[in-house]
Amino acid sequence: MKLIWTNTASLVIKEGKTVLTFDPFLGLPPRGTRGPQGTRGVRGRKSPQGTRGVRGRKSPQGGRGAQGRNSTQRARGAQGRNSTQRARGARVRMSTQRTRCSQEASSTQAGKRQRLKKLYRMADAVFITHGHFDHIYHVPEIYRGTNTCIYTTRTPARRLKAVQLKLIRPGTALSLGPFEIQAYQSRHCRFDTGIILKTVFNKRLLYHPIHMLRLLYLNHLYQEGGEILFYEIRCKGKRLQILGSMNYHEDVDYPTGADCMILPLQGRSDQDEYALRIVKKLKPQRILLDHYDDSFPPMTSPVDPSGFENNCRMLGVPCRRMVSGRVYDI
Repeated sequence: MKLIWTNTASLVIKEGKTVLTFDPFLGLPPRGTRGPQGTRGVRGRKSPQGTRGVRGRKSPQGGRGAQGRNSTQRARGAQGRNSTQRARGARVRMSTQRTRCSQEASSTQAGKRQRLKKLYRMADAVFITHGHFDHIYHVPEIYRGTNTCIYTTRTPARRLKAVQLKLIRPGTALSLGPFEIQAYQSRHCRFDTGIILKTVFNKRLLYHPIHMLRLLYLNHLYQEGGEILFYEIRCKGKRLQILGSMNYHEDVDYPTGADCMILPLQGRSDQDEYALRIVKKLKPQRILLDHYDDSFPPMTSPVDPSGFENNCRMLGVPCRRMVSGRVYDI
């Protein structure tokens, strides 16, 4: 089996000509993020040295812009009546810089999204672990108008329009090409007080307030409803286990000793200890980490997996964080 991780919990698994995708996500573009030298995007956002844009916004030395508010030389300069090099040069430089930053960011983001779409659309089937927005938000956009079948539980299915759905539940077993897939009941990671406080009092909220409100709204819309799936994929004598969140259900008898386990490392201030209990229960031979990335700030933050990786090695279990786009042999 060949495995590629892209972001959050998104995985692409291939064997021969058969491709499976899990929780495909394109990533949310950060809104209101700061650009080079403290600049922001285009429309009326703050520029260096306290200047602002053109239409009536504040100019250097306290003057105001167009629309006849001030007939001084500073106002005439904002309206293009003053041809001094400073006023003309500042406007040209800032306009050029804003346009270039905006175009480069848009081009980079658009190019990345198109590459991910192309990769995800190779899938013969798509499997959903649960219904949070970072697991299903882009599924309709990617697979609308295709024949790709989306396997999911009932709650996420309510948000997945214009795609081909097949409802599954814990206990579902099916075969696709060389793959045998078994679904088990699982649980979502329980956010603790430490991670909640870290999110609420994160200074990045000052730079991403609108983005944070958007993420909170998406979290409200996309609920998991207690429907979390744990997948085991068997192929040519190898067993791969995929967790959609950093937790498990205590009452489920999971198979142990898989060749590899994909473990999301996100959502707890005590992540090393919390995740280690999963390793001790499932006893995988090898661990690959995903969901540790900072995909949608300020709700997420970069996670340092080094402590957990060291703890796993002390138990004799190889553990490494995956790199986006790299191919791994299972």
